[in-house]
Amino acid sequence: MTTTERASIGGGDISTPEDTPTSHFLSLPPELRNRIYEYALTAGTVYVQLRPDTGKLRGFVINERDGYISPVKQRSKVIQSAYDLNDDGDEQPAGQSLALLRTCKQANKEAAQLFYVCNTFEVQGHLPESRMEDGLVHRGLFEYRVEADLQLFVSALWEFVETIGTANAKVLSDVVFSVGQIDEYDLDDDQVDTAAILDGARGVLRPFHAAWPLWRLRLGMTLLLMSGGEGASNAVRMQEVCLDMNDFSRGAALGIAALTEKATLLAHLQPGIEVLSTFLGKVQKLV
Repeated sequence: MTTTERASIGGGDISTPEDTPTSHFLSLPPELRNRIYEYALTAGTVYVQLRPDTGKLRGFVINERDGYISPVKQRSKVIQSAYDLNDDGDEQPAGQSLALLRTCKQANKEAAQLFYVCNTFEVQGHLPESRMEDGLVHRGLFEYRVEADLQLFVSALWEFVETIGTANAKVLSDVVFSVGQIDEYDLDDDQVDTAAILDGARGVLRPFHAAWPLWRLRLGMTLLLMSGGEGASNAVRMQEVCLDMNDFSRGAALGIAALTEKATLLAHLQPGIEVLSTFLGKVQKLV
């Protein structure tokens, strides 16, 4: 299914030859306008999280090169602007210009939903931490006690859907629900219960599958890995894990295969990779 076909599902008016041109831009062929819209509205991954002070949603775009965080502002349930850093270090609108939606009613009508079609949305089911340590951005430590906790965090996903509206929710293609940072490398009796997290996540996310079957819904988490043996100087690294909620077993198997290949290239990460493989093995046993 093409980008414009997905947008039409939600009721968006994609450019057609019958459009009446009122400007140089609107006089362009509709196919070209659609390509421009896609280029302008593509920001990559948009991170949506609860603000710890108000409990309301906020969105931001992260530049993976330097961790720069910038806001995504919302107006009339359409995200209007998102900023990132370009390679020169100058602040530029992400994907060139989301202000395009404000140029005229026709452009907004034609392209507003493409922002939701073209980007990955990661909804964070935890309260974020802004502190940085060793160059790592900590997205928050997930503390799972009872299923009610996960129900509370997953409310961020429901609020996100309510904020953008049902029509926009229908055209979303790639949604990640992130449970944050898990210290999986050092499990004690008081540490995170992996089975409980995955079991609970499947339970609370199941309604989203039923309501929006076209979503590619994934469960994301950040695991801390230790390199070096016991008593040695350990280095802490972060490993992102993202499991497809439609097929946990296949996602875990692919993850283990990728880590096995990675282990041959990065021998110094072997201890951490072994732990992550063990973790993914637990996932396979749950399904």
